[in-house]
Amino acid sequence: MSAKINLMPEGFKEPKGKGDTRFLFGSLGLLGLVILAFVLFAVLSLLVRKESKGLEQETDLVLQEIDAAKILDGGLNVDNLPRLKNLLDRHTHWSKVFPEIEEFTLPNVNFSNFSGSLKSGVPSISFSGKAANFRELARQITAFRSNEVFEEVEFSSQGVSKDGGIGFQISINLLPNSLIEL
Repeated sequence: MSAKINLMPEGFKEPKGKGDTRFLFGSLGLLGLVILAFVLFAVLSLLVRKESKGLEQETDLVLQEIDAAKILDGGLNVDNLPRLKNLLDRHTHWSKVFPEIEEFTLPNVNFSNFSGSLKSGVPSISFSGKAANFRELARQITAFRSNEVFEEVEFSSQGVSKDGGIGFQISINLLPNSLIEL
């Protein structure tokens, strides 16, 4: 004889099989969504890596083109331009003094030798020549001294030459930085 004893409280109903299947399907659905998200993440990661490699290759090509473009005619490299600019900034442009000399030279005065020097940043020029007479030599010295670019004008006479005229030597100190391009 067996007796059936029910220890459950009154009104308690046994769960039906539908609840178990709902839980099972819900868990499987959630697991499927997690797997789908993982697969999508993996695919997106591969696409991003592929695009990143393409961009790296494109960047390398652009850098090579830039390096090739840096080399100018004659093999000059753009990277050397700051050093060359520094050299040019300190370059003495002697040709700037010739128009000044030409403008202030009198018709009866001739120059035969010219030299230039740069001492302690002060440019100076020296030349020898011949003037028609002492009056013309004095006028020439006065003309040079009236020039604003010529800071100091000194001269020495070499006397009367055999073919007539007065030989002389003139030294002119120019204003500092007057021959530097700005």
